[in-house]
Amino acid sequence: MTIEDKIDVLFYLFGICMILWILRVLVNIKKLLIPNVLAKCRNNIADLDSKGRYNEILDCIDRYIEMYPGETEFIWSKGVALYKLHRLEEAHVIFHELSCNEPDYKISADRYISSIGEKEHA
Repeated sequence: MTIEDKIDVLFYLFGICMILWILRVLVNIKKLLIPNVLAKCRNNIADLDSKGRYNEILDCIDRYIEMYPGETEFIWSKGVALYKLHRLEEAHVIFHELSCNEPDYKISADRYISSIGEKEHA
């Protein structure tokens, strides 16, 4: 093996180590940033909810759900906003899915489902 070959091997090893280091940094940045971004989204929803701006919640919530599909809290917020806007059929679908698929939301979702049923029969 010539000196040039040895230098090439060192460059390849250095390049591989650099790529692995960059990937590690990106994963750590993602772990640090995602909770902050989620908190900002939650605060935005809470702020809009406290002001009664449910249409604006619906405008941004689908984007949040698309960006973070595993965040059930956003789906819940969409259901509540639909309920408060008296779009009961759409809210019922969301609460039914939450009741069936998310044990932590089952009791609260069932309450909304019952309330929707009462409003539809009244």
